[in-house]
Amino acid sequence: MSDLYDQLGEAVAALGPTAGAPVAGIVVAGGLLNPIETIEAERFVPWRDVPHAPAAPPGSGLTLGVLAGRPVAAAHAIAIGAEDSVAAEAAFPLRLLHMIGVPVVIVCGRTGRLADHLEPGGVALVTDHLNLTGDNPLIGPNDDRLGPRFPNMTAAYSPRLNGLARSSAIAERIPLHEVILAEVNAPGSLPEGERARLRSLGADVVGAGVVHEVTAAVHLGMEVTALLAVTDPGHVSRSGSGVEEGRDVEGAGPLLARLVKKLIMEV
Repeated sequence: MSDLYDQLGEAVAALGPTAGAPVAGIVVAGGLLNPIETIEAERFVPWRDVPHAPAAPPGSGLTLGVLAGRPVAAAHAIAIGAEDSVAAEAAFPLRLLHMIGVPVVIVCGRTGRLADHLEPGGVALVTDHLNLTGDNPLIGPNDDRLGPRFPNMTAAYSPRLNGLARSSAIAERIPLHEVILAEVNAPGSLPEGERARLRSLGADVVGAGVVHEVTAAVHLGMEVTALLAVTDPGHVSRSGSGVEEGRDVEGAGPLLARLVKKLIMEV
């Protein structure tokens, strides 16, 4: 069996030639497609056609194209079920982006509010996280060709990119809430007892589809930031299949897409 690095090489070869490395990558989770829909797509490769890609829903894959006049690559996050959560599978899109030369990643998705000052339909910038999944994409043998055994996670969310996100939000007149994210496994609405526990740990929002991706990006030496659409009441989903959650992000999705486009212009 080939090792991880060889498998990624085979995946890159299957993509075919690219016209230079994208300046940035966008990874979207939770069915929040607005940032991808604004890309002038030049090529779309379904995950099912990429060797060694984990199983993924139909219609998900990698988009290569142009956003704000700059070459980008956008990937659908790998939706992982609560029964078979494997963080290494969630890391696959990040590792593939790294292998095609992407230096900067913007992770986008949905998040359920915990803090009372947050409004559903708003946009949040993640400044730190709590990994409460019991899983990590770096578990297992390390390949030094991808990154160090123990990456420095003390500033996982790039101060430079977060600063650009703040200035971009001001330029676009988009209110931006800075949050600490708690990531959990089980999808669905959380009972108030669990929400209270997460608040006591310092979390402002709760979600899925961010922490494993960010951890993988840091391990790979990529700069990463995370921009999330705030939903209510604390819904958690990688697949975007929650009851009434779409209503909460009708306004946030277009705002998030505008902010991502402006940020791409600045990186």
